[in-house]
Amino acid sequence: RGGTGICVMGSNFFASPTLTCSFGDLTTSPALVMNRSCVTCFTPSSSSSSSEVQVSLLVDGTNYTNEELSFRYVVDATIHHLEPTSGPSGGGTAVSVVGENFRMGSMETLCRFGDVVVNADVIDETTVLCASSPAVSFKGTVDFDVQFDGSLKTSSSKFLYYQSPRIAWVEPSKGSEHGGTVVTI
Repeated sequence: RGGTGICVMGSNFFASPTLTCSFGDLTTSPALVMNRSCVTCFTPSSSSSSSEVQVSLLVDGTNYTNEELSFRYVVDATIHHLEPTSGPSGGGTAVSVVGENFRMGSMETLCRFGDVVVNADVIDETTVLCASSPAVSFKGTVDFDVQFDGSLKTSSSKFLYYQSPRIAWVEPSKGSEHGGTVVTI
């Protein structure tokens, strides 16, 4: 699909209206100097779902890249569903994301519950485990997304927050060490 932001690392970069990044034979894209050591470009779309292209930094069409730089297009991840799909507003619910083409070896994987982001781990190509749902001050649904190395994978998944249960008392407060005591909460 394209649209992934990359940072071409180097030194002594300067702003130029003709500064572009070239992605193999695909196309060029405008480049933005972030600082003297990083130029940001956004990848163009590719018709191949899994391919590697050479990346070059150009000024007025002249290649200033003196090393082999490459970018690998990968198949988009797909989110099928969450397990569970709800949890208490106090947070703390471990959430598994089930799907396909999750990126093993991602440097950073994050889960987003509404506007709040939490760390996550890619277990395998079909499972991501979110650290835990964050606490919120409301009940209701929020949008849910997963991010792999800065590339957001949006989904139509929602996570439902319900009011955290509050235990007022337990009766009886003690019972036999052998078990069998009926307890009312």
